Amino acid sequence: ILKNFKLTILVLNNFHKKYLYDLGVDMNKIHSFHNPIGELNYSHNPESDYVVYAGRVNSSKGIPELIKAWTDANIEELQLKIIGNGDLYDELKKDVNSSISFLGEMDNSKTKELIKSARAVITTTKMFEGQPRLLSEAASFGIPSIYPSFGGMDEYFPQEYPLKFRQFDYKDLVDKIKLLENKNLLLKEGKNIFDYTLNKFNEVNTIKIFKKIISDSK
Repeated sequence: ILKNFKLTILVLNNFHKKYLYDLGVDMNKIHSFHNPIGELNYSHNPESDYVVYAGRVNSSKGIPELIKAWTDANIEELQLKIIGNGDLYDELKKDVNSSISFLGEMDNSKTKELIKSARAVITTTKMFEGQPRLLSEAASFGIPSIYPSFGGMDEYFPQEYPLKFRQFDYKDLVDKIKLLENKNLLLKEGKNIFDYTLNKFNEVNTIKIFKKIISDSK
């Protein structure tokens, strides 16, 4: 259908665009279009004493690796708050130390409030993602993210962003977690990611891009 019908195809990043092109879809049909981020309100506090992961608690999201890396980093002043549920929830909850807390499922408004006051958010996903909700919501408050650099993930962050880690390199992940002790770095990067998000993903700009795509496709 994607190859043979006259369609306008919107994808969430240029990685997705190339992926479809490599499968034989006409490049002229495919347009990279980011989800707009409506609420943008800078609130980052690098003095916060916790970091948030929110999502499924399973192996495809790399939660066992996240817990090990967090434990290896051994930052005494910080707690990792894990929000969500999944098939590894009960098993992993049994064996973690006091620097990690499992909060279970929470509604979106409570999750956003925790993200809003976090020092950072973190994801160790092993899956190709679209426009990750956790990272987008964090960016809307100027909260830095630690994330794996692969697929289209880098498109949602400024160039030379220092808190990304090499996918599947968990020593590099430990090193990035240790950077959370550098509050000056976090303050700088929080402002950078907020400005980047404000300029690139605000509703006014994304609506203009959407209208142009539709107009050009007629």
